[in-house]
Amino acid sequence: MEDIRWSREETWNKWEKIPFVNFAAGGFRAFAGGVGQVILSVALMAIYAIGNLFTLGYFNLGRRSLKQSLYAVHGLANIFRGMFQLVPIVGYVTLLYYDKQGWRFRYPLEKTL
Repeated sequence: MEDIRWSREETWNKWEKIPFVNFAAGGFRAFAGGVGQVILSVALMAIYAIGNLFTLGYFNLGRRSLKQSLYAVHGLANIFRGMFQLVPIVGYVTLLYYDKQGWRFRYPLEKTL
């Protein structure tokens, strides 16, 4: 699951570097990345939490549930980032600088810029 999220996000990160294409990337990130990631993460979080109750913590599903809650928060951040990317010029320049500083969330599989 994590590799799918990472490859999708890596594609958006590349698109966001191209002027004018960044608008489309921002929209995709906000809708597909943000909304989709939040829904998926909340669903998985619930499944893991319920599974943890039934297995009495044997498979450590509580930790997996917590990890999914972090991905849900990351999905919310993708929604805001995608909306900010739609702001002409300011969004492009600000997020380009932000990415170059290395402050953004990185998946374990992701390469550094």
